[in-house]
Amino acid sequence: MKLLSRPARVAALSLALCALAAAPGCKKDEPEAPAPVAEGAKPAAEAGTTAEAAKPAEAGKPAEPAAVPTEPAPVAAAPSLALPDGVLMAAGTPSLTEVLTTVSSVANKIAPGQVPPDLASLAMEGMKSLFGFTDITWLDQGEPFTFMNVDPKTHDGKGQAILLPMTDKDKVLASLAPDAKKDIEGHAASFQAQGQTWYLDFVEKRAVLSDHPGVFAERRDFISGALAGWKPERLFTTRVNMNTVNTAFATEIQQARVAAEQLTSQAAQEPGMPDASRVMKRYTDLLFEVVEGTTAAQFELYEQDGAIRLGLGVDSKPESGLAGFARLIAGKTGTLADAVAPDAWLGYVYNMDMREIKSMRELQKLALDTYAGLLKLTPEEVAKIDTIFDRMATQLTGENMLSIAVDGAFPLALTSLSKVTDATTLRSAYGDLLDMVFAKAWSYALESMKKEGKEFPGAADVKDLPGLIRLLGGLAEGMGVKLELVSEVRGEVQVDALTVDADLEKLGLREKDPDTFAIVDGIVGRHLELAFGFKGDSLSMAFGPHGIQQAMDLAAGKRPGGEPVLTAAARGNAMAGAFRLDVLMKALTAIPDVARMKDAIEALPKGEAFTVTMNGVGDGLRTTLSFPIDTVAALAGFAGR
Repeated sequence: MKLLSRPARVAALSLALCALAAAPGCKKDEPEAPAPVAEGAKPAAEAGTTAEAAKPAEAGKPAEPAAVPTEPAPVAAAPSLALPDGVLMAAGTPSLTEVLTTVSSVANKIAPGQVPPDLASLAMEGMKSLFGFTDITWLDQGEPFTFMNVDPKTHDGKGQAILLPMTDKDKVLASLAPDAKKDIEGHAASFQAQGQTWYLDFVEKRAVLSDHPGVFAERRDFISGALAGWKPERLFTTRVNMNTVNTAFATEIQQARVAAEQLTSQAAQEPGMPDASRVMKRYTDLLFEVVEGTTAAQFELYEQDGAIRLGLGVDSKPESGLAGFARLIAGKTGTLADAVAPDAWLGYVYNMDMREIKSMRELQKLALDTYAGLLKLTPEEVAKIDTIFDRMATQLTGENMLSIAVDGAFPLALTSLSKVTDATTLRSAYGDLLDMVFAKAWSYALESMKKEGKEFPGAADVKDLPGLIRLLGGLAEGMGVKLELVSEVRGEVQVDALTVDADLEKLGLREKDPDTFAIVDGIVGRHLELAFGFKGDSLSMAFGPHGIQQAMDLAAGKRPGGEPVLTAAARGNAMAGAFRLDVLMKALTAIPDVARMKDAIEALPKGEAFTVTMNGVGDGLRTTLSFPIDTVAALAGFAGR
């Protein structure tokens, strides 16, 4: 097959790319597990949030790279509390003082003047009122506050214990309401508060309040040992024992699984759609396999380096698919971060070789079987497409990046880059797939239109994608839109592209809707290009006013330098993403409603980004989301407009 003589075949590579990116696995087994992570080992690095802003790009030229942060990124805390079977979860904070100091500081940045100056005394009075204490000066505000909950089914729906740091046991007893009962049922005291009976016990420098008489006796060793000695690393930490969850709620989980299967089966049977019930069922099975294969989950909320951070860590059974995935990405880093545009307002990099995940290939085969009936594919055609999928899958290394930046005034300049084994081989496979599928898909589309009583002039004469582009181009030209296919080698890069030129005056938009005309002309412009570049081990894609040149540059190895915050976040993480609100909002000021917020937009902090990172640690995953406080505070200003 000669792709150069049939250029339009590859102009629709986006469809094949999307399909393959969703399920690029092959038939390999799960990777071998590396050596266990040592106790206390530090997991993946978290994202940074700020960096020197990049200089904006001139039309057709990449932006000048901004300075990349050189400070090491902070790391997520390693779990420091193991929960025994039967304990559902535990939560804690380093101290009331640290909580109040941090909350007050962050809140005053986001909503200045709205935080009461006597926050500490209000918190103390609130706790005093909650439990009916007559005095609470015994509470040690500088020590950890911790909490636990056991399986509620074994304790009449209750089972919580709260550990309050104290300075004096006698003061605690003296602060109880007059009707409290002392030395009762093996407890130091019991009392009523807010309609709940609480049982008071003591361990070391902790007053233990439990809502069921059996909790303290049954869990004395854990409460007096690990829980009392726990010093949470983060402002708020919650650790969940998924073994207990899966055991205690086994019936409910199974009921949820059955209900989910019924819902997905019904959704997959929509009229005119293929029977996707097997695919949906497999997705449901994978979801519950993750739940049942997880042994622990940890949530963290804290402030660090001028950002609010939310951490999520999960640990899983070594034989689970989740553990296999964690081992697969452990130690990986976002190798293509420098290919992201420096002025990108959205960037994403990942390094995950999905060929090593068996379930991905399984889902791909199920999807092919699902659409085989819809497109009336013969068994031989299905087998041939499956072989093409295998050819594609073997080419993808899992190193990818996606970037959306500002090109001139165009705010949606999209670029992507994937590292492959051989771009020429991959391009040939895409072309073969397009040859196989297009005729079937177009035939199905025509049948569907015919059933609905719709006609598409000239549609019956379309035999391939070039024919479809020519048909659409002929229809669009009369309205002032010109479509052109490009397929040629430029500077050793194979380029396949579709260009679109629009005569907005001929479209009549200026007369019909001057405001919309101004927005379209000012932001979208009159020329766009969707291009793919193939060279060596690189497959690139670009969309925007200069898509062809950008795709050529990326495929040729010309990296624009990277967005600084994302570059820092990608270090030590298999996946990292960053969103720059300041860049996006400034690019949208051509829209009148946005332009009216110009002052607020100018006040947005420069070079800050919302970030997300993920990596594998042992048999678990660690994910961190970061929200820059100054940007969040600026957003509060938008809310008032």
